[in-house]
Amino acid sequence: YTRWSMRSVEQETKSRYFQFKDNGSYQLSSKIINSVHFFQHNLIEEFPPHVLMSGIDLLICRNVLMYFHDDTVRSILVRFNGLLNEGAWVLLSPQDVWLAEGIEDLEMISMPELIL
Repeated sequence: YTRWSMRSVEQETKSRYFQFKDNGSYQLSSKIINSVHFFQHNLIEEFPPHVLMSGIDLLICRNVLMYFHDDTVRSILVRFNGLLNEGAWVLLSPQDVWLAEGIEDLEMISMPELIL
């Protein structure tokens, strides 16, 4: 990240989560980079064992659930819920949020122009 893109980030946050590079840019700390895992998955199928064992802290599922029937979406969201670590976040598209209502242990948090 350039200095400009980090201009409104507090110094404490920069020091805690970023490394300042020789070229004047910022990079996420190795600890964070090494803790992030990306993988492809068919949402209709069960999750792979490595996901089930480690749990998920952040799950981003935007602009995909709209292609499934409502009951399938609800079953996917229930499965997501079973994978989440305590305090985890799920980011959904605005059109999918209403399908998550009533799923045990999921709490909707609405922010201006952002729904979590």
